Amino acid sequence: MLKLSDLKIDVKATVGSPLVLCRTNPTVEYAEGVRTSRRTGTRYTVACPAASMQTLTVKVLGQQTVECAEKGLVLVDFDDMEIYIYFKDDKPFVAARAKDIRLVDGQ
Repeated sequence: MLKLSDLKIDVKATVGSPLVLCRTNPTVEYAEGVRTSRRTGTRYTVACPAASMQTLTVKVLGQQTVECAEKGLVLVDFDDMEIYIYFKDDKPFVAARAKDIRLVDGQ
C-alpha cells in the first residue's frame, strides 16, 4: 500500500514560479529533543502567485543566502524543491524543502 510519504507532488504545477519572499526564520538543531543554539538552515516563507498568493514554508539547510527587502518584492525560486505533507496534532500541514534558494533573474 502506498504511504503518504511515497507521493511525489509536482512543485511547478502546484505553486508556480517565481515566488514572492515574505519572511525568513532560522532553523536550529535539536539534541535529544532539546533545542540547541546551533543554526542549521533557514525557513523561507513565500507567497505563491500561481496559487492565489497562498503561502508555503520552504526549509533550506546551510547558510542563509537571501534576505527580505524592506521595500519592494523579492522574487525567488528554489533548486530541487519538494513539497511534502506532515501531521501535527492529527492535522495535515503542507511544507517544502529545497537544496538552495536563488533570486530570480533581474534582481
